[in-house]
Amino acid sequence: FYCLPNKPSTTVTWSSYIAEAQVRDWPEVTEGAIYAWLDRPEQKKKWFLARHGKAAWREKYGHKVSRDKSDWFPGVYLAIDGSKLDWIHYKEGANYDMGSDLKIDVVFDVYSERIVGYYCGTDHENYTQHFSALKMAISDSLTKPALITYDNQGGHKTVEMQDLYDRVVTSEGGEHYPHRANEHGSPAEALFGRFQQQILNQVWYSDKQGITTRKEDSRPNMDFVKAYRHKLKTPEELIEDFAYYVEKWNSQYHSKFKQEP
Repeated sequence: FYCLPNKPSTTVTWSSYIAEAQVRDWPEVTEGAIYAWLDRPEQKKKWFLARHGKAAWREKYGHKVSRDKSDWFPGVYLAIDGSKLDWIHYKEGANYDMGSDLKIDVVFDVYSERIVGYYCGTDHENYTQHFSALKMAISDSLTKPALITYDNQGGHKTVEMQDLYDRVVTSEGGEHYPHRANEHGSPAEALFGRFQQQILNQVWYSDKQGITTRKEDSRPNMDFVKAYRHKLKTPEELIEDFAYYVEKWNSQYHSKFKQEP
């Protein structure tokens, strides 16, 4: 009764219980007892979803979802995520001769947090980028993963990519499915965010998260970038640089797992 979306109070819940108890010969309970029982963590997690909806449930409990990694090993779980590369490059004819057109597709080995495959280029996201990144990842591990998750972009939904995922995962219980964007339980979101903050956004020609963000630390110093725009690299040069920064990420200490990758 307390799960109902009209969100009845504990008083209304108690009154309804008393009326039903008289008919069914149930024992009497106090309103305080009902409140205490509903407030137990194991009970609250059950009624919170139906009472408040999925978004509120994910906000409260999504970040607490943990995965048992005791039987994991490198290559067992691959997570793919794609985004714009937050680097400014030289672009003749554009405003101030600057552009930010590079796209990246990154495959993480969730257990070790290493980047095992990637694509970097100026094409819009499509299945060929996913294919290139995944091919590099499988060539790196030489094993079939048990699980592949990816974002919900159209390239992953193509017949070509779905068929590829079907054939890439292990035939013994292997599966693949899209993870929800911005969901706390998505490992790709967290790993990609740390990769951007710790590695990609540290270069002086990074546009951070865009000039419209509210926090000053998340915005680039465009006065500085414009003053030195003659030193900006070409997209081809940045594509080569991206490989270096992937290796930098892979070689650093990953404190999340308290181990070297």
